[in-house]
Amino acid sequence: MRAERPTGRRARSIQDLLSALAELPDDVVHDHLVREDFRRRVEDVFGDHELGGAIGCLEQGHVLHVRDALRRVIGDRYGEVPV
Repeated sequence: MRAERPTGRRARSIQDLLSALAELPDDVVHDHLVREDFRRRVEDVFGDHELGGAIGCLEQGHVLHVRDALRRVIGDRYGEVPV
């Protein structure tokens, strides 16, 4: 069992979220996806239910490359967002 280890970071924008995705270890990214943290943050904090729905689809399936999949759905919604 993995120990939960808070990073101390909070994504306050889509840009922050993308930046965090680039720096977080793979297991942490995966755990956040499984716990639906990304979807809830996008919907509740950013107010973007369309992007939240796309992230929710990732949560429902087995995603091998979680980080790439998240970047792709964010890019589909917002275009290229500089990190």
